[in-house]
Amino acid sequence: MDEPTAAGRIACQRCRHYRITWDPRAPYGCEVHGFKSRRLPSLVVYESSGLECQAFLPKPAQDDGGRDSAVS
Repeated sequence: MDEPTAAGRIACQRCRHYRITWDPRAPYGCEVHGFKSRRLPSLVVYESSGLECQAFLPKPAQDDGGRDSAVS
């Protein structure tokens, strides 16, 4: 699923530029926009510009390492 939105907003957690920081005062970051914040970067971008984030790129699909999903 490569949809960038969740409930009508950009889902930063699904973007390859989204980062969790070590800063407890600003735990969310965006590598493209170059900032970290207490709030999700997509909300900060929307409130600052009035536009949805244009830098969204979906994260690559994760490989399960070839493991079988069934547990025996």
